Amino acid sequence: MSRHAALAALSLSTVQDDALTTRLSAMPAAMREEIERQRGEAQATATRSAATQVISLMEGVEASNTYERKQIRSYRAAMRELKARMDRRDRALAYGLETQNFIPLLVANGESYYTVGQDVMTRDEWTSLSVIPESWSPAASDSE
Repeated sequence: MSRHAALAALSLSTVQDDALTTRLSAMPAAMREEIERQRGEAQATATRSAATQVISLMEGVEASNTYERKQIRSYRAAMRELKARMDRRDRALAYGLETQNFIPLLVANGESYYTVGQDVMTRDEWTSLSVIPESWSPAASDSE
C-alpha cells in the first residue's frame, strides 16, 4: 500500500458511501445495521490512518519549508558577498585607472604577492600598494 493510500481512500470514500447507501436500503434491517456498524469501524480506522498521514505530511512540509528558508538566507548572504566583491573590483579598477596602481585590482581578483609581485617588488612594497586609501574617492567623470 502506498504511503498516502489512506488519504486517497478517504477522499474516495464519500463517493462510494452514497452508492452503497442506495444499495443497502433493500436489505433486511439487521443486516443493514451490521454492515453500517462495520463500515463505521472501517471508516474510523481509515480516518485515524489518514489523520496520521496528514500529521506526517504537515511535519514534512514544515521541515521542507524550514530547510528552504535556510537556503534562501544562505543565498542572500552569498549574493551580498558577491555584490561586495564586485564593488571591491569596481573600486579597485577605478583606482587603478586614476592612479596607475593596479595592485589593489590584482588583489581583488585573487592574485597574491607570490603569484605576481615577488619578481618585481618587495613584500612591503606589495603590501603598501595593495591597499586603496580610505580617503580616496573616484574623480568625478566629465559627463556629470
